[in-house]
Amino acid sequence: MPEFLHRVRWITVGVLLAAAGFGCAPILRNENGVRVVGDIVTGEQERQVTITTRDQSRIAEIARTDPDSDVRQAAVIKIHDSAVLLAIAETDPDMQVRITAVSQLAGKEMLTRIATTNTEPLARLAATERLKDQTVLFDLAMRNSESIVRRAATEKITNPRLLYDIASSNTESFVRICATSLITDQKLLTGIARNNSDPLVRRSALRGITHQDALVQLFRIEKDRDVRKTAVELINQQDILDQIAATDPDPVIRYLAVRKCQRRSLLAAIATTDPDAIVRQAAVASLTDQATLEIIAEKDPDPMVRKTAVTKIRGPILLAVMETDEDSDVRLAALASIVDPEFLKDAAGTDTSPDVRAAALAKISDQEVIASVAFHDPIPQVRGTAVIKLTDQGLIEVIARNDPNKEVRAAAAGKVIDQTVLKTIALKDSHRTVRQIAVERITDQAILDELARSPNPNVRLMSVAKLIHPRILNDIARNDPFAAVRKAATEKVASQAVLKDIALTDPDPTVRKAAVQAIRNVDMLMTIAQNDSHEEVRTEANKQLQIMRTMTSETWRTKHDAE
Repeated sequence: MPEFLHRVRWITVGVLLAAAGFGCAPILRNENGVRVVGDIVTGEQERQVTITTRDQSRIAEIARTDPDSDVRQAAVIKIHDSAVLLAIAETDPDMQVRITAVSQLAGKEMLTRIATTNTEPLARLAATERLKDQTVLFDLAMRNSESIVRRAATEKITNPRLLYDIASSNTESFVRICATSLITDQKLLTGIARNNSDPLVRRSALRGITHQDALVQLFRIEKDRDVRKTAVELINQQDILDQIAATDPDPVIRYLAVRKCQRRSLLAAIATTDPDAIVRQAAVASLTDQATLEIIAEKDPDPMVRKTAVTKIRGPILLAVMETDEDSDVRLAALASIVDPEFLKDAAGTDTSPDVRAAALAKISDQEVIASVAFHDPIPQVRGTAVIKLTDQGLIEVIARNDPNKEVRAAAAGKVIDQTVLKTIALKDSHRTVRQIAVERITDQAILDELARSPNPNVRLMSVAKLIHPRILNDIARNDPFAAVRKAATEKVASQAVLKDIALTDPDPTVRKAAVQAIRNVDMLMTIAQNDSHEEVRTEANKQLQIMRTMTSETWRTKHDAE
């Protein structure tokens, strides 16, 4: 007993030491000043590296030569020698180790050297982020071979004159733009906006200018359309905007100015006289004067301008537009605000545009007009719209049986109530979609039974989906000549005896497989799993056996004894 207690005591001590010293994760390495703890399975996700030595020469050796990058990185953090850090920052094959070495350096010369010559761009970037000297940063921004370093150096410069020089002469456009965006001195920004050769830089300078007079002067001397567009967006002096909207030679610039104009008389003049449609349309969008809008709606040569005006007017003028405008989009815009039932009836029957006739139909309820359109309109789209609004079952049935267009017949069939008529459509229509819609609306089981005996296999297939009589389904599942119909019926069969018969005798494996999925007799499933000629059927039988074997013994016995 004492020996047993002694052994237990030592085991307990060992467990406590392991818990205190090493935790739960296994030690992957513990030698020569390096301890790595981690999970063998998850690998690097759980690795924790500790440098256990304080010897700087040993730490430097680890940082330079260890095969694992995370070990070298952990060692780099503990190095005090700048020369060693510089060498690692310039030569280590791993990017992250280089960046860690850079983060430990502080000397301007070494950081400048790394930012200028290092072969790893991100190491250069890390060095640049640690530099503060404006002259050094300016040199990096102007001459560094890496664009990201130029940009980073520029963002750290606070001297506006240096930023101006970068904006004026840097060879990288996006660096020039970056420098410009950092300048707040209005005089410098104005100089850039006036003299810089890059339109993108000039646009950036404009966005920083706060003096309206300066923006106006720059706009007047600018030749580039995109820069002028930016200037117009920034100008808020109404008299200047009015002048630009009325006189600028560029229609795009006039358009932008018109959108900011507020003087109604000027907008009316532009809406009726500007030579460019896009400018007139922008002016019309801001007008409220009905008299001016009516003139434009009737006389403007551009349909989009007329349409914009029409959407803003009310009254008898809309009827005139409907009668005289040659553009269907303009007439549609007018129709949207017309409520006169007689006019809408006339438009539904006589307008030359199918879209206008359909839109007019949607706004009327006169069944006589709707029926006339449903039977006589030459365009199926319009007849279909009329059918949707038609209520007379007799007329709907005629259209469902006789319209030459399948979409119109389908729309009508979807509204037929009479089960006999639906049966006729299901049996005789030439298109599958129409037949399917008819079958979907049939609820009479006797008719569905009759359709299930149809010579058309597609009709039989659609009918089976709605049948509920077990005897009929059993018969179809056993005897239909079309495998897809038998399979659909089999999936609705409840009788185990019928399912067994189908599983053993049907010539089609997809039908037998459907039967197997519903069989609950273990012996039968075993027989099929061993003897069926088709691999998929045997596989399904084995699958069902596995399912049944997961049941409780009582349930298994019940299933085993079933039929």
